[in-house]
Amino acid sequence: MAEGGGIERRTAEEFLVLEGFLHNLPDTHRYSDALLQVPVTACALALGLAVLANTWLAFSALLFPDSTFFNVLAVFIAVIACLLATALLVLYGAKIIIMGPLRFLDDLWTNPNVSSRLVFFTMTLMSIAFTLAYTHLYWLAAVLWVVGVVGHVAILCVFLTQAVRMGIDDIDDITAAWVMPTIGLAMASGSGIAIGFGGWVTTFFWLALLSALLFFPIAVYRIYVKEPAMHEGLVCTNVVLLAPPALLFIEYLSVGGHRWQFFPFTHVLYFSILCVAVLVAFSAPQIIRLEYNTTTACMTFPLAFAAKATIMFWFGYMSDDRYLSWLFLLPAVLLFLLANAIVGYVCVRFVTAIVHWHTNRAGEDEEEGGAVP
Repeated sequence: MAEGGGIERRTAEEFLVLEGFLHNLPDTHRYSDALLQVPVTACALALGLAVLANTWLAFSALLFPDSTFFNVLAVFIAVIACLLATALLVLYGAKIIIMGPLRFLDDLWTNPNVSSRLVFFTMTLMSIAFTLAYTHLYWLAAVLWVVGVVGHVAILCVFLTQAVRMGIDDIDDITAAWVMPTIGLAMASGSGIAIGFGGWVTTFFWLALLSALLFFPIAVYRIYVKEPAMHEGLVCTNVVLLAPPALLFIEYLSVGGHRWQFFPFTHVLYFSILCVAVLVAFSAPQIIRLEYNTTTACMTFPLAFAAKATIMFWFGYMSDDRYLSWLFLLPAVLLFLLANAIVGYVCVRFVTAIVHWHTNRAGEDEEEGGAVP
């Protein structure tokens, strides 16, 4: 108890010192309260933007390889998406600084919902690194990759410690986002290969695949079989279940798995996406009725992953099939459009919230200024 009190006291002192410093800066203190309200799901939106950037590049390369217009358009949109994702990461990083590192680390250590979603931050770095490698900025991609992987492994260790501490009795607390710390590690393999780190990075894929055999069934069982009462606002997080099989499929192809004569395995991974899509579809009526909330951002990156996986499957195995080609290309295009719509919608709502806050704060400042004689 004494140690916990010490942490809280140091955190409070740290926050008061920093807050006092901010209040002495012109026009800076007014934003500190707003930054403290930035949710961790802002990192999910950043990941959605970064993955959508890669999806645009994949669609352009596979569907319009000879079109200069679409290639330039895809690179332009990818750069814009990565810049927006970077801005969101900076925004959340500013929140960590303002709230105090000790307080943040205490929340990270004690709350698995924070650690399970904070990996969206590190996964975004790895996804941006992949885009940078595509544009031949290998040195910057390597820096982001190393930071992302080291941070992801650190958060993963914290999450696994929390999971062991909780035990099986607390399965009711599990959400779909809990699968991402372990399975998200697979992103290090594909982006590492693109940067040129060598075949050793495939180890991350196999570790993620093995962990998926444990954590993914537990999450599916908790959500769709055991199905205890879940807060209505968390229904959007069920879409996250699309991300693991889609991500594993993408990374398996990225590390050259299709050349290892395990041909049926690519089909197993892809059709597991379809099975999960059917499960997620049962949540669709609730999601449609649900009003916008911060967890809506958790729908962005799974749809982008699924769209990219579908177009890669079509190109690799169905594009030459006279009868089945359009059967797989059409869902890929629809998922691509849906991913763009969801990411765009969440971005607009996020920006609208910022503008609304700024407008209200400006109005309050004018009222306070007018009240002074």
